Amino acid sequence: MDLQAEVDGLMDGLRADLERLAAIPSIAFPGFPAEPVREAHDLLVGLLGDAGVDRVERIDPPGTAPVVFGEIPPPTPDAPTVLLHSRYDVRPAGDEKLWTSPPFEPAPVEGGLRARGIADDKANVIAHLSMLRAFKGRPPLGVETVFSELRSTVVAMCAFVREYAAGFRAGTAS
Repeated sequence: MDLQAEVDGLMDGLRADLERLAAIPSIAFPGFPAEPVREAHDLLVGLLGDAGVDRVERIDPPGTAPVVFGEIPPPTPDAPTVLLHSRYDVRPAGDEKLWTSPPFEPAPVEGGLRARGIADDKANVIAHLSMLRAFKGRPPLGVETVFSELRSTVVAMCAFVREYAAGFRAGTAS
């Protein structure tokens, strides 16, 4: 497999997915509507399925937005498993008059895109998806993904890790 050629061929679709995700104002802070966070969650569930992830689950820890968990079992019993984590929520955009373009309308800039949450963390989510797509959902190791909202309550996410840790196979995390 020519992995570089595979990734190059995926770039237009990955960029389109990043634009779709970045256009969702998934602000998981008190006082902001929950629907955009759920919309971002649902988009990620679909993108993971499209990337070949067989098991995709919604986990609802108390006090936080839903977690998207995905799993591709290792191809052999002795293959390692990695955990890929990223967040799909964003901080509030602040005064939109200070933006050179609307924060939730991805705008081309030299070398990429500008929108609220692209660099932290929505591009990271897409990077994880790009690996899964490049290997057509069958990487040479096991993969677990956790896409979460971590900003509003670290305590809730710590409880999530304690509750679900036994279910993870991963020996390392990114």
